[in-house]
Amino acid sequence: MSDALARGLDRVAAITERLHHSRAARLIFIALLAASALSLMLARPGQVENQIVREATPAEIGISSLGTYVRVTGILDVNGAYRTQYRLGIIQLQGGRYIPLTVPDSFSAVYVLDEGVPSHTPGEFVTIVGQVVPGVGAQPTVFIQPGYPPDVVLAQTVARVGGVALAMLIGLALLGGGIRRLDYALPAPSGASTTAHDAPDLLWFGSLGREYDDAIVRSAAVTFQATPFEGRLSGSDWHVPIRRLRLAHLFTLATRWGSLPAARVWFEDNRGLHRRGVIAARRADVLDAVLQVLSRMR
Repeated sequence: MSDALARGLDRVAAITERLHHSRAARLIFIALLAASALSLMLARPGQVENQIVREATPAEIGISSLGTYVRVTGILDVNGAYRTQYRLGIIQLQGGRYIPLTVPDSFSAVYVLDEGVPSHTPGEFVTIVGQVVPGVGAQPTVFIQPGYPPDVVLAQTVARVGGVALAMLIGLALLGGGIRRLDYALPAPSGASTTAHDAPDLLWFGSLGREYDDAIVRSAAVTFQATPFEGRLSGSDWHVPIRRLRLAHLFTLATRWGSLPAARVWFEDNRGLHRRGVIAARRADVLDAVLQVLSRMR
């Protein structure tokens, strides 16, 4: 069971490493992050009550109705319609057209913006649903802008989903950053067995340094060579020089072979640069021997 969990943790670290180095994954993540953040802008707190469309007559619509949605029935008096005009220097601009809505035997009327007015027969009753909005400038003091209220409930749901998605994305980013800080080498569960007979003798997890454009490898089989001045972990066509071991932290590492004894090391390389990485070994005595050799170098 512990070996299966160790392999699972290693798989998580491997996937995280591939995603960090994938341009497509970064672009998708940024797109999802932006979409989640934008969805929060759909939130309409306190506007659920504006979803109600109340029945009204032209006489009942006034300043107190601003911002509400109404359903009003009457006759559109096209002869009393007027269009606002604005002058910009020598240019005259045409604004909206407003038509009074009346009912027989009543002197009250309310203006309706003709954009969005349903098709109807002139002189006959028409029912209009819209929002009561205040006029500006040459517009009527109060008029109806045809249209049904936005689906605030849906918008609120989308905003909540976006908020949860945003929190999850931020959490994943923080988790991925933590795994990266660990050089994509995750500790195995406490008490896990460190027997993996098919694993290489030595493994390296971490950066290869500036000489190799700071490329990062994990689960890379290496050999160890020592001189009086430095230790060297060598891979297939690269090497990691360790001039001075500054600190080593022993732990049990989760790998695809199971749990292995390992050491997270902080060291100076042959250029005097401070670096870090993880050395793992198939056997604890091999790891101890490597660390003892490195610790004697000054």
